[in-house]
Amino acid sequence: MSTTPASAKTTAVKTKIDFAGEEIPLHDVLVKKRFIATLRQTKLSLREVGDAKARAKRWFKIIEPILAKNGIPQDFKYIPVIESGYEFGTDVSSKGAAGFWQFMPATARSYGLAVGNGVDERYDPIKSTNAACRYLKDLYREFGSWTMVAAAYNIGSTKLQRHTKQQKEDDYFKLNLNRETSVYVYKLIAVKTAINRTPVNAFSQETPKVVTAGYSINLSNLYTYSPEFVTNILKRFGYSSLKSVERKAVK
Repeated sequence: MSTTPASAKTTAVKTKIDFAGEEIPLHDVLVKKRFIATLRQTKLSLREVGDAKARAKRWFKIIEPILAKNGIPQDFKYIPVIESGYEFGTDVSSKGAAGFWQFMPATARSYGLAVGNGVDERYDPIKSTNAACRYLKDLYREFGSWTMVAAAYNIGSTKLQRHTKQQKEDDYFKLNLNRETSVYVYKLIAVKTAINRTPVNAFSQETPKVVTAGYSINLSNLYTYSPEFVTNILKRFGYSSLKSVERKAVK
């Protein structure tokens, strides 16, 4: 937010963003840059968001209680959303990972899922989620951090351990990892935001603005981070919602 009057006072707004209760250190310049870049690159259309929300509403009813029963943070329910290509279990990777949690055959079997002889329990939402919980618990015992657990889920525990030993670092946000894993947690947050917030395309090139009494407020991305703050600002200028700003812009 920029103000024209020299006497105008600006107030810093601190917004806590976390994954599984672990705060994202946005005070770190590199982390903030990577986080914002990931949000912008995760360009879900309104239709994709709508489809994802519809599927999530159905499958989260099954996944959420199982995660809660096993003491796994609810943010992990977004792993099936991005791992299975927003299709909740219909996608199969080129390497053979499949099902809701995109288990490889060997990993699936090691956690009690039947794979083979015409049976593939990776596609069973209840059994595969219970297996995923056991796997996530093992990863947490190994790494002691939920963000590291998410990274290990993506890259594999062996590779992540190798990185921690070579770099002598066990903080996900300070590790130098491959491109996909280095933004994995940020992508989970982006999808979480897209599914749970009002479907406003915060990444479009046409950015809604309010221009009144010398004030210019850029709403791009800010609404995604803090909808309450944006709503309160809009009310000061006579707007009831972000949609009312967009309607006026169209006129």
